[in-house]
Amino acid sequence: MEPEENGFRRELGLSGEDFVVMYSGNMGVGHRFESILEAARRLRHDRKIILVFIGDGAKKSQIEAFRQHYALERFMLLPYQPKERLRETLAAGDVHLISLDARVQGLIVPSKLAGILAVGRPVIFVGEANSSVAAAILKGSCGFVVPEGAPERLKEMISALASDPELRRKMGKKARRLFEREYNRSIVVPQIIAKLGDNPLSLKSD
Repeated sequence: MEPEENGFRRELGLSGEDFVVMYSGNMGVGHRFESILEAARRLRHDRKIILVFIGDGAKKSQIEAFRQHYALERFMLLPYQPKERLRETLAAGDVHLISLDARVQGLIVPSKLAGILAVGRPVIFVGEANSSVAAAILKGSCGFVVPEGAPERLKEMISALASDPELRRKMGKKARRLFEREYNRSIVVPQIIAKLGDNPLSLKSD
């Protein structure tokens, strides 16, 4: 969905010239936002870039407090949107952010990656390079991976995507191809069924 076709962007008053950095989903204890927020502060004078956070969670108050403290005008913090509008809301972002606290790696896998790939958008993962999310992004060449604690590097990645529409287009196409190749329901469901069938502990009907 192109920006000019996106009703959600229009409702937010965003034009095709705005570059939307989006975080959509849970803002919980398993995620870290320090580098993301600091990068937002450093980008606050770039009037082309706007951050849009959609969701809720234990750390939403931390995000709101930071936004207010630094008077970040180009930063929207919105509640969860209706599920039936997920395609619209995800497609409203020009690049998506995913974060994961290293302390919960292996216990939590951010599920938002599949939706981001499905709408064909680049993604920046803030977390450990040896995580499964980072591996998928690097394998698909559809985004960047930046460690927590490197806000300047994150800022540079966002700025690079904001200033290079062709790079965004190429990464977006690669994101969609990765989704079709490895995340599409028609591919994943048979794999899950096969794994359950191979598991001697799985429940089987008599």
